[in-house]
Amino acid sequence: MLLLVFLALNLSYTFAQTDGRITGVVIDAKNGPIPGTTIQVKGTGNSTSTDGNGAFSIAAKPGDVLVVTSVSYVKKEIAVTTSKKYKVELEETNTALKEVVVVGYGTTKQKELTSAITTIKAESFNAGVVTSPASLLEGKVAGLNITSDGNPNAVATVTLRGPSSLRGGDASTPFYVIDGVPGADFNLVAPSDIASMDILKDASAAAIYGSRATNGVIIITTKKAKPGQVRMAYNAYASVDKIANQFQVASADQLRAYAKANGQVFSSANDNGGNTNWQKEVERNSAFSQNHNLSFGGGTDKTTFGGSINYLQNQGIVKTSGLDRFIGNLNVSQKNIK
Repeated sequence: MLLLVFLALNLSYTFAQTDGRITGVVIDAKNGPIPGTTIQVKGTGNSTSTDGNGAFSIAAKPGDVLVVTSVSYVKKEIAVTTSKKYKVELEETNTALKEVVVVGYGTTKQKELTSAITTIKAESFNAGVVTSPASLLEGKVAGLNITSDGNPNAVATVTLRGPSSLRGGDASTPFYVIDGVPGADFNLVAPSDIASMDILKDASAAAIYGSRATNGVIIITTKKAKPGQVRMAYNAYASVDKIANQFQVASADQLRAYAKANGQVFSSANDNGGNTNWQKEVERNSAFSQNHNLSFGGGTDKTTFGGSINYLQNQGIVKTSGLDRFIGNLNVSQKNIK
């Protein structure tokens, strides 16, 4: 009787051990969590994924092998022991994202391209007061000319393929594609929301867009949350503009002296006795600018959402000129096909 009781207790203990759950966390080389990572018991259909903090929980017993996979990371296998907690560090794959560029409606590896495509990431954008996304690319791409007259309300002129001496205005501007939407308004994108820009300069790269791509194509990709990740970010900056050098012009007294020395005299219709420095009169001593951007996003493997609110105040150096602008956007992406 005692032997049967012992065997029953032993079987109960073994069953509890083999059907237990283990927990853990998946991190990257910088000790940051990796959400959306798939954890599967090798050789079975038992699997789960990490939450926004990289944590997971799964039923496994000693002797099982966990297969840990995540996009952009090297797959890793972990042997399950008697331990109940695991810390898994994944290594990034050797194929960097910078080697993948957008081509038409798809992507390809940059080394396989024979056409002229330039990719500029957010970390390489120009810093400072930026009223138009075009200013982020100024001086970054060969053959891309960006002209602005300094007016905060003016739209920068962008010329990508060849001079525009015979064609002006919209006839010479590139074709814009924003997050896969062709023909979207380039100036309604908050510069702080842009993750990267791909510039397609030659005919072979832009051929998929037809005649609209005659002046080249600029593809804009905005920042988005990854599946399983909840993201909220705020960034701001402020700046002060000053005139470095004014035009050196003669004052009214100097002009009168010059005319007198050359035997000329101004009539009362042309000279009322004033000596106004018009540059100082029309210019501010300093122009203050500020920008605030609040963005958020999140979602699952099938549905992702995101949005942002941007406020820009840009005082022009000329009095009465300035720009106050609000930009808001919201996007939702749903995958209906696995």
